[in-house]
Amino acid sequence: MTVTVKKTWLLVSQIFTMISGICMCLTIVGAVLGVPSIMAAVKFGELRNLDDETLKAELKVQKYLGWGILSLFTGGIFSILAFIFVWGMETKE
Repeated sequence: MTVTVKKTWLLVSQIFTMISGICMCLTIVGAVLGVPSIMAAVKFGELRNLDDETLKAELKVQKYLGWGILSLFTGGIFSILAFIFVWGMETKE
């Protein structure tokens, strides 16, 4: 999988995690998971804006993996797909 495809999936994950986080923040109880979801979406944006070589290095170190796992629980099926495609597949040159 190319870096461009991974960046596209990071964008998809960012959008759906942000939307689900905002929706959860509409209730006080939901804000417990909503605020971290919004934070995860911001982290995905930071990761997506990195240059290609830095992105490859960050994915190998798995610094952002925790945010990806959080989005699995809060973001729904699109976040699950993005998680698989971004963290689960090797990056081709």
